[in-house]
Amino acid sequence: MFNLEQYEKDLSVTTEGIGHMSRRALAKMCGFKNNPWRNKGGHFFNSKIDEKLSEYGFESGHQIFNENGKVIDIVCSIVIKYYAYAGKEIAQQWDMYFSATGMRQAIRDAKGWKQTRTKKLTPEEIIELCVLPVPTLWQRRFPIEYYSQLERLTNLKAEGHKRPALWAKLTKELVYDYLPTGVYNAVKNCKEKTGSWDKLHQFLSDEGVMLLEKHQKALLTYMEASSSLDDLNRMLNQAKTKQYQLLLF
Repeated sequence: MFNLEQYEKDLSVTTEGIGHMSRRALAKMCGFKNNPWRNKGGHFFNSKIDEKLSEYGFESGHQIFNENGKVIDIVCSIVIKYYAYAGKEIAQQWDMYFSATGMRQAIRDAKGWKQTRTKKLTPEEIIELCVLPVPTLWQRRFPIEYYSQLERLTNLKAEGHKRPALWAKLTKELVYDYLPTGVYNAVKNCKEKTGSWDKLHQFLSDEGVMLLEKHQKALLTYMEASSSLDDLNRMLNQAKTKQYQLLLF
């Protein structure tokens, strides 16, 4: 049932890897037999959905649709999640499906898209590529070794699932601040807008997670070689440059 390839003709992917879906397919995933959105009263969908889209910064047609009238993947995620929360069972099932796979990546896979981009991205394009407005399902993104090194370097221990507040502060400084400029603030804003209890990393796209894991690998090497937090910060500060952030790509 949940095979996106059945909607292959309703999907498209830009050369930059941004996915789009027809309103017809989106309507079916939201539990409607026919497209219920007819632009009545100047709305893209309906007043409540348009208001939600506006909260995420989608306020004009070119931000929501491509030249063929298909809906951008991020907007599709927001619309499906809206109807999932409204109790539409099929929307709940698709929301679960896309939360596990990622809407953008699922559309790419269905279209057989492969990354061939050599274009230099602007900071805004990097943020759009790395950040999702709605969270994916939780998966472990920070290895156990990371917390073991924090315990060693801070002389603090977790109590069950409760970790020292200092660790959260250090995670922001040691991990998120090393992602491309603006990514941390963008995921933080998405989390605040949704009022979500989800973790920050759940708002990262596949590309964002790739950057996170690539930095973590380097960070663990520095942590293992450090005898103190000061020692760690000294080594990291030598790497905290724009060149380092670009190397993540």
